[in-house]
Amino acid sequence: LCYDGTVLYFIDGYGMNRLVRIDPIHLSSIDTLKVDFPGSIDGLATNGKFVYALDYTRHVVYEVDVASKTILRTLNFNLSIGGGMTYAANRHSFFIGNFNYIIYEVDAIDGHLIDSISTTIRPYGVGYSCTGNVLFVGDYGSQTQVLNPNTGEIISSFSIGYDGLASDES
Repeated sequence: LCYDGTVLYFIDGYGMNRLVRIDPIHLSSIDTLKVDFPGSIDGLATNGKFVYALDYTRHVVYEVDVASKTILRTLNFNLSIGGGMTYAANRHSFFIGNFNYIIYEVDAIDGHLIDSISTTIRPYGVGYSCTGNVLFVGDYGSQTQVLNPNTGEIISSFSIGYDGLASDES
């Protein structure tokens, strides 16, 4: 799940080649876009111009032009990634989970690893707030934490886990 400021983007099930655009006001589907993803898509992020799709079977991220429904490039960070991801516009980076208690911050321009954040939950959902400079991390069904993205410190948490998070990332 990701939000470009106008539209929510949602993956229509694991391994599906469809992005669903959702009107966030009326919570209704605008349309469904078929994209030829070569692998199983899990997390989504956006920089406001492109949508980024996390392929957890190949451990890569695809940059997608929504208008043409095509993959423009494949980003390989040489990391074991899977679960949630988000874009942090003011940091020019992605935060990407790995299913196993770690979130990587990766430079969105050249792909180098900026930092690794250890978590006490599995990061199935990840959302970064540019406004609040906080990272929301949800596991599958039990807990969501609000983290300081610079230190990994838990600022707060609540007892509902979300594996799909969207935020003001762009």
